[in-house]
Amino acid sequence: MKSLNIIKGRKTRRKGFTLLEVMITLGLLSFEILAVMAMFSASVKANSFAQNLTTASSLAQTGIEAAKNTAYADLVDTTECFDRNLTSANCADPGVFNRQLTITRDVPIAGMTEVEIEVSWVDMSGNSHSTHMVSSISMY
Repeated sequence: MKSLNIIKGRKTRRKGFTLLEVMITLGLLSFEILAVMAMFSASVKANSFAQNLTTASSLAQTGIEAAKNTAYADLVDTTECFDRNLTSANCADPGVFNRQLTITRDVPIAGMTEVEIEVSWVDMSGNSHSTHMVSSISMY
């Protein structure tokens, strides 16, 4: 009995955590992990969009340059499709860039031609995007 009284009379400190403390900590930690995963997902989508926009802008710029290097009389409307490696592709394939060149003669003045290029694509989520460039070429 004496040993029992000694144990009861002494203040003992608990070491470790209660189940409630562990559950609250795990709940907070899982909430933080979900927030980081959501930010990571948004970052991947933004990076993919930026890469596609850069590719589309490059295709538009090379289309403008090709039109400027074409004889004035030979300029015609064209539609071309490219894959992500900037090689020619079937327009019906998914994930291709569609470059459409539109020639408008005598705009903005007689003897000038407006060259308009629109590059469009569909992203991984199925959303359509496009970029647009306009330039003028003189027949002289």
